[in-house]
Amino acid sequence: MIIFIFTFICFCYCIFSFKVLYLYQQIKANTNYIRRRYY
Repeated sequence: MIIFIFTFICFCYCIFSFKVLYLYQQIKANTNYIRRRYY
């Protein structure tokens, strides 16, 4: 049971960090795109 909970937490953490990295890349790309357009 404890191993299951630990695995579940690791799984959620992996998904969360993946989403954060993806959002960070998207925001960086968007800011570069906006900067290129307006400056």
